[in-house]
Amino acid sequence: MVRWLLIIMLCVGGAAWAQGEAQPPPAGEAGYGGFRVTPDQLLRRLIARHARPVLEELIMQRLVAQEAAKRGISLSDDTIDQEIIRRLQFVPANQRLAFLAGQHLTLDAARRQVRAELTTRLIVDPTIEITEEDIRKVYEQQKQSLITPEQRLVYDAAFDDEDSAQIARAEMRDGAPADPQRVRLMQRPGPEELATADPVLRAAFLDLVQAGDVSQPIRAENGWHVLRLEGVLPPKEVGIDAVRAGIAEQIMNARRPAKQAEWLENLRREAQVQIMLPE
Repeated sequence: MVRWLLIIMLCVGGAAWAQGEAQPPPAGEAGYGGFRVTPDQLLRRLIARHARPVLEELIMQRLVAQEAAKRGISLSDDTIDQEIIRRLQFVPANQRLAFLAGQHLTLDAARRQVRAELTTRLIVDPTIEITEEDIRKVYEQQKQSLITPEQRLVYDAAFDDEDSAQIARAEMRDGAPADPQRVRLMQRPGPEELATADPVLRAAFLDLVQAGDVSQPIRAENGWHVLRLEGVLPPKEVGIDAVRAGIAEQIMNARRPAKQAEWLENLRREAQVQIMLPE
């Protein structure tokens, strides 16, 4: 059933179409290589190159707006502006209009575009089915990356000289309490600072296996250290319920473009649109 009729016509001065290509300039008038390009001729070229895609975009925005009105969907201007700000959050506020201009958009054009996109999403998203099986399949695929790796509580005691480190090591082996300010939670193969700043400390950390293990005094770039393993937290698997919403959003984002394209194509097909551009 035909639901809309849009007739788009673009016309320019008849003289432009009669003139054809650039004509020799009148006597006394300067021109490039002895020829001139009239405004009508320039407009004709611009229409031939850019009119159809621009018109198609405007048509789709109008069709989406009509469908939204039919369904009682309305988005406030504030909602649209907040979405534009969100998309441009990494662009300084005083540069956002220039950024849009670089995308060949005015603020009004950006608002129309965002309104059409958000409206389309409101219409299409409820039609995208995501089953429990879909979620579990993605969860199984990502399960390994969702596991919290083994973590270790390590007491890192620092000293100015080796003798002090040796004395402290004996005390640490006998169970001397750790200074809470020097206990760190680390993951194998150790924090980045140990892996990159001081390979000696990193190697000593990796040698600690069981809670209570104490390293030999270690000569590092910033003094002497003694490490004691305070405890080991085994790897922890993240349950599906903790990531269900995030996985559903992943699936939605993956399926949305094709579903939106299909819906817009059907919307365009059902509308009777005539675009009359000069040949």
